[in-house]
Amino acid sequence: VHEVNTPLCIIKNYIHILGDKLAKQYIAQDEIRIIKEEIDRISHLLTKLHASSPETSKKDESVNINTVVVDLFKILKEPLSTHSRVNITLDLENNLPLILAEKGSIKQILINLLSNSVEAMPDGGRLHIQTRYVYRNDDRNLDSKKPNGSLEVTVRDNGVGIPPEIESRIFEPFISSKKKNHSGMGLSIVQNIIQSLHGTITCSNNKDSGATFKISFPVYDSAFHDHRIPA
Repeated sequence: VHEVNTPLCIIKNYIHILGDKLAKQYIAQDEIRIIKEEIDRISHLLTKLHASSPETSKKDESVNINTVVVDLFKILKEPLSTHSRVNITLDLENNLPLILAEKGSIKQILINLLSNSVEAMPDGGRLHIQTRYVYRNDDRNLDSKKPNGSLEVTVRDNGVGIPPEIESRIFEPFISSKKKNHSGMGLSIVQNIIQSLHGTITCSNNKDSGATFKISFPVYDSAFHDHRIPA
């Protein structure tokens, strides 16, 4: 872990210097910030792997899902459009409640889902990300431990879809329709992270083509007041 962290620190220092040089022209400051965050996330993941108990290094924070999506969009839009011929569109609802989570974990969820969608479109295609708050359509329950709605994130593509023989087992470890060099662990890890946040994830094939993954996180009254979900 120490040996890997050393070059990461060097890279981060050079990124900082590059950011200072470009600051006067206001060039690529958002991109540089995101790269720094990703370097920190790699370092944090290495530390978690090294620790005897991963939970001891977990630090939750109030996370704005839309901010995470927009950051990924900024850094992925151009390379995906140029190299993979995949066009990303966003449909983000304003003023979403925050969720209490680890920002790196939310990024890991989204990156895994986006990677799956891109790989399902080898000849290019369309990738659509939507966020919205769904209010529970019944009498409000004053018990703060019960959710009053859900925050939904939908990732939809028009790729090859999910083979019928694995559709019902898509979140099981080592289940994959991909060729060699794929462990089949990505979606299993995604589901575990989501479940640790008391959320759910579902998938289905679209009527025309491609697949849709829908994530749902419970939202409580406190998410609108102090932006935190009770444990």
